[in-house]
Amino acid sequence: MIGKCESMCPDAEIRLRERENLLHPFEVADNHSSRCPRANAKKCVKEYRRPTVGKQEVNPSEVRPPDVLVKTVDYLLDRITTQKCRWSEIYDFVFDRLRSVRQDLVVQDTHGADAIAILERAVRFHIYSDYRLCREHIAVFDEKINSQHTQECLKRLINLYNENWDMSWPNRVEIEATYLLFNLGDLGAIRHYYTLDYRLRHTAEVKEAYKMSCSYLHNNWVRVFREVYKFKSPIYLCAVHRHFPYIQRNALYTMNTAYSSKNLKFPLQKLKQLLFLNTDTEAQLLCQQFGITIEGTSVKFLKASFKEEKVERTHSDYINDKLRQWNIPDILQGRIDTDADLSESFKEKCQT
Repeated sequence: MIGKCESMCPDAEIRLRERENLLHPFEVADNHSSRCPRANAKKCVKEYRRPTVGKQEVNPSEVRPPDVLVKTVDYLLDRITTQKCRWSEIYDFVFDRLRSVRQDLVVQDTHGADAIAILERAVRFHIYSDYRLCREHIAVFDEKINSQHTQECLKRLINLYNENWDMSWPNRVEIEATYLLFNLGDLGAIRHYYTLDYRLRHTAEVKEAYKMSCSYLHNNWVRVFREVYKFKSPIYLCAVHRHFPYIQRNALYTMNTAYSSKNLKFPLQKLKQLLFLNTDTEAQLLCQQFGITIEGTSVKFLKASFKEEKVERTHSDYINDKLRQWNIPDILQGRIDTDADLSESFKEKCQT
């Protein structure tokens, strides 16, 4: 079945949501009445609706064809993500509308270039949002649900690449590397690496992602953090960031046992280098969670004082710096120059 709806939202849905006062603030017309908001048809985007059990076939007039779906995703990522409001508000709207886009893809059984282009953008959006909202309460952002949708998009993308193996996909290297980084240390992801074509397997990004995954699997956290500086794309950094709490917690537990002494003081600067911490504040907040004391420029490890606490995710100054180098639409659309040089402040860390 091929959809016949040539707009981002079917007319029937616009009228229904306007009548029931279900329009999102991003969809209302300018200079509207707060009591009775009117829709701007050019801003309305079809909502996600759960399939109804026993419902008859979908009406083609309510389904958008693949080319319209691509334009819809471009609108969401280029226009909505630049709205001046909290990212959590943008995330809720785009998350729901992207889910609706993917639903229309499934209804039409789309397997070609349009489906791949849409899913590539969806992967970037979910991974970027995972980093941006990592400090939010679960009532605002559910990390688990976002992760599930990221995995679905990644696996679907890889299947589509394999189905269309006779075509060249310029973003496949990025997606394959992202899949390894997002599933760091996962045996299934590592086995998948060995099924890749030799040329794809030996590209710089995929090869480095594989090395980092193996280091993570062997609990070599020093090498993991050392490898992070080799990745320039902000999506790679956001993908691997979700594993930082587990790595840092294990590293501190090991160091707290190995260097436990009332007379020994571990250099704070060295700790920052080893655990991908870029400021003294980052180091203090992390150590404080586990009962580790920082005195001046030194860290004092005592085995008895270690607290078995769940690590709270925090933003990284290094990743923040990378994200600020590009605007959000370019990051999500994959329009960034990953060959750009690292800022001078971080070149020394890469060399170290």
